[in-house]
Amino acid sequence: MISRSLCRRAGAAVSWNSRATMPLASKIQNPAFRAQMATTATNGATIKELPGDEAEDVLFDTLYGLRTIELNRPKKLNSLNGSMVRKIVPRMQEWTKSDMANIILLKGAGEKAMCAGGDVAELAKWNSEGPEGQQRSTDYFGLEYKLDHMIATYKKPLVALMDGITMGGGVGLSIHTPLRIATERTVFAMPETTIGFFPDVGASFFLPKMNGAVGTYLALTSDRLKGANVFYAGIATHYIHSTSLPSLEARLAELRFNDYDTLETRLSLIDSTLEEFTTGLPHDEPIQIAGAMREAIDRCFSPNSVPEIIAALEAETGETQEWAQKTLKTLHQRSPTSVYVTLRQMRLGKTWSIKETFQREHQIAAKFMRHPDFTEGVSALLIRKPEPGQPRVPPKWQPASLEDIKASDNVAEPFFEVEGEKKLGLLSEEDYTSYPHAKFSLPTESQVAQYVRRELKSRKSIVKGFVQARSGKQGIKEVVEEILGKYRINPGTLHEDLPIQLGSYRHSLISPGGPSQLYSIAVRCGECYGSLVALAKDGSEAAVSREVAGRFPLDPDSDEGFAMVSTWFNECIEKHPHTCRLPGNLTGTEVAEFPTRLVDVGTDGDLRIRLIDSRGMTGQYAALSHRWSLNPTEHFKTTRLLLDQRKAGIDIDAMPLNFQDAVKVTRKLGIQYLWIDSLCIVQDDTNDWECESAAMGQVYNHSSVTIRAAPESSRTSSKQYTGGFLCRPTGATDSPTVEIPYRKRNGELAGSWFMQPDKGATSSKIH
Repeated sequence: MISRSLCRRAGAAVSWNSRATMPLASKIQNPAFRAQMATTATNGATIKELPGDEAEDVLFDTLYGLRTIELNRPKKLNSLNGSMVRKIVPRMQEWTKSDMANIILLKGAGEKAMCAGGDVAELAKWNSEGPEGQQRSTDYFGLEYKLDHMIATYKKPLVALMDGITMGGGVGLSIHTPLRIATERTVFAMPETTIGFFPDVGASFFLPKMNGAVGTYLALTSDRLKGANVFYAGIATHYIHSTSLPSLEARLAELRFNDYDTLETRLSLIDSTLEEFTTGLPHDEPIQIAGAMREAIDRCFSPNSVPEIIAALEAETGETQEWAQKTLKTLHQRSPTSVYVTLRQMRLGKTWSIKETFQREHQIAAKFMRHPDFTEGVSALLIRKPEPGQPRVPPKWQPASLEDIKASDNVAEPFFEVEGEKKLGLLSEEDYTSYPHAKFSLPTESQVAQYVRRELKSRKSIVKGFVQARSGKQGIKEVVEEILGKYRINPGTLHEDLPIQLGSYRHSLISPGGPSQLYSIAVRCGECYGSLVALAKDGSEAAVSREVAGRFPLDPDSDEGFAMVSTWFNECIEKHPHTCRLPGNLTGTEVAEFPTRLVDVGTDGDLRIRLIDSRGMTGQYAALSHRWSLNPTEHFKTTRLLLDQRKAGIDIDAMPLNFQDAVKVTRKLGIQYLWIDSLCIVQDDTNDWECESAAMGQVYNHSSVTIRAAPESSRTSSKQYTGGFLCRPTGATDSPTVEIPYRKRNGELAGSWFMQPDKGATSSKIH
């Protein structure tokens, strides 16, 4: 890749700096300088410099094909204001028309910050002047969001150097660029709830797309990520030491593109160039949001109401209890209104397009400018100085605490009322529902999960596959290994080449092809290796103690089998409110929003089901996890041509047997709706597929139960299945079983437990 970069370097091209002194004639003739003179031009837009704007708060440099935007308020940590926006927008508009501008680089002056956020102290002063000042603050946010939307939809390569503090408004300038560089000095946070505001600048779009409930956690708590962890979390696309940045800028300036190169081609070349400057990840900086903490975040921040989140944190025990107590203290220090609004924002924002995101956030910001918490929060934390030797007086929020807010108060909803006549007019109509250049980021959990479900592979093969697919990109190995480890796949595995299966669902129905691998022990003996599954009889001491998780399988298509499943399901709802809770609270007053489409399974005896548009609906639904057939002609799916037909009705007998069984299970559990990816996502609609697949993790997470179906095409030849996952294979024989005495922890004998070969996981036959 180095040679590829070198072959596109400029020969004897001359570089110049826009701050250098040049003869007037040279300035006028130089196209780049004409762009500099056009700072006040608007190209039909309304953004231009105003009298009184600060001089040189933004510096623009040119080096060969590289155009640099440098925020230049280092004493204020490069905090963003209207004067800076009014300089940046016209310049970027000019560069879109210039063939000489190849790459645009965003950075901050000094070593402390790229941009610590917006200049909120100034906004708080305006708000204190009354409605006129509040409108002035609202207008500033409109200006800022127009710039953010321009960056998010820009048609030339953008690179952001997130070197130093990058928070709030600084995140808006960087997070929407295709290529984002973190260094050892990077500090990321969305600190808005600390000042009585909400995570804006497009946070509604990018935070819900983070793995699991991490985005919600960062939004509500304002927790910080530093250095390599900004990269691990997917916020940055690259991690490079700050000492390499000057050389990197020089290399970027030398890159040349063909006129016919697409934006994707240009970004790919820049991506490979950035990789040349990586020098390894710090060994003393492990992944911060990982392991038990990550699992606790998903448990505690997946609910859809603040009281549930508080209850889940209070219920944490063991190694995450200290973290949970600290997090509870943090939440109680935040603006209660901000916490409620932000949680609602995280749930609604995942369905917004990038254009809708900035328009909706502008209206939310306007309402916060009229709410007392913003001015109070900024004044208490940034403006009012404490007496010498005295601690800072905390903000006086209205309402004062989370406990003061009742469900009937409906605190958040007014912030999301759409005022059509006040919709923000953006600088372009460009729009999308998922980032178009996400491939330059590290793999997400949903991407790893989809890869694993396509084919049974070993852990080593999965990691190797991702590393090869991303051309050896730094960080791929570490992140994929962490994702696989999060799912606690094959606890006790002794041989890392054994195939693994991925499962992260709250409830799972185990198909009869063999007990779940989550209960198995991997073993190796000479050339033979495989898995043994531990089983206990219901009601035995081994089962009651929960030390042996496996159970002897019943006939899954029998009344006895369905009764057992219903018992498990109801036990989870009634006895495990924080670990196996249904989406929303258990009183039924608030439940998770439905995916875009669901299958209405009807009732027992109905011969047809139908696809429905379910966005905006709430309640319980089941989700099916299945492996697609290897033969594309056998796929039963929804296409644009078949969409209306699917909504009119689907003959159950025409569906694959696994789908028929999933409908049966859903009905038996008393659930009305079922999500099946191939039916609920329009498979030949690129926009629909990208939007819905990005939300797939949330779909499974919010389902009341996930049904994992053994793939019909994966049955072994010795066990011919005549039906779907509910049917036992014909000719199946009982596995050899070894009975083992069970001893309590005090050594007392108390019955038995059993071990069998795990037929579904064995790779080389073990007897």
